[in-house]
Formats: sequence, C-alpha cells, structure tokens
Amino acid sequence: MRIYILSGGKYTEVKTSPTFPLVIVKQIPKFIIQAKKDGQMSTIRAFRTWVRGLENHHE
Repeated sequence: MRIYILSGGKYTEVKTSPTFPLVIVKQIPKFIIQAKKDGQMSTIRAFRTWVRGLENHHE
C-alpha cells in the first residue's frame, strides 16, 4: 500500500497519511490480511484498539 500527496504539481510518496498522521502506512496491510482471516468486525475492533493506543502514546 502506498500513499501519495500532491505537492508543487507532483505526487510524492509518503510514509504517513496527512489525514491520519499517527497511522504508519506499512502497518495497514496486516489489518487487511487479518480481516480475510478473522473477519471484518473482529479486525475493525483490533484496528480501533491499535489506533487508540497510538493516540494515547502521542498525548
């Protein structure tokens, strides 16, 4: 998975989303794989818990 931002008329790949700065892009695919294995609802709960942990860590 890759995220790009448009800056100065050119797209540049970034490691974090400007919309979700705490989320590291390379960690997202593991949740996609987990959803296929464990189901969407279980994975959404795990993702939310993970994001809350990031938020608490950065406060």
